Amino acid sequence: MPVGAQAWSGGDFPPAYRRILDPFVARGAAASVTTRIRLGTSVVVVPYHDPILLAKQCSTVYYLSGGRFLLGIGVGYVQKEIENHGVPFKIRYSLMRDKMRAVLTIWLNEIASYEGQYVKYFKCNRSPNPSSSHDRPSGSADHYGERSERHH
Repeated sequence: MPVGAQAWSGGDFPPAYRRILDPFVARGAAASVTTRIRLGTSVVVVPYHDPILLAKQCSTVYYLSGGRFLLGIGVGYVQKEIENHGVPFKIRYSLMRDKMRAVLTIWLNEIASYEGQYVKYFKCNRSPNPSSSHDRPSGSADHYGERSERHH
């Protein structure tokens, strides 16, 4: 979080925001000592993340937890923080949609290639592979951000 960034309420962020753990490392650690609880993120701000690495991080935690991982996503709303990651504030919705389409392409294909508006990669393999096809993360990225973008 950039120093001086303001919360949506206009005030300062609580001190706890400076101590937030990496969600994938923390869920991987939790997966190693639990067997039944679901391990979800709060909100991963997708525009900050490389989609190939994001797919790998999520797949790893999904695999380590035996399929108990749940990914929560968002576009971010703190302009200074978004711009610190090299993302123009105005494209964060379309960038999130493109990156999630790229992530889902990796998750759903043994060897994936993707070419979108902002993301392009060729012949990327999915690893670690979930134990069977019914364990594989799935979904559709077509709707990501559309509702929020219409109301913003």
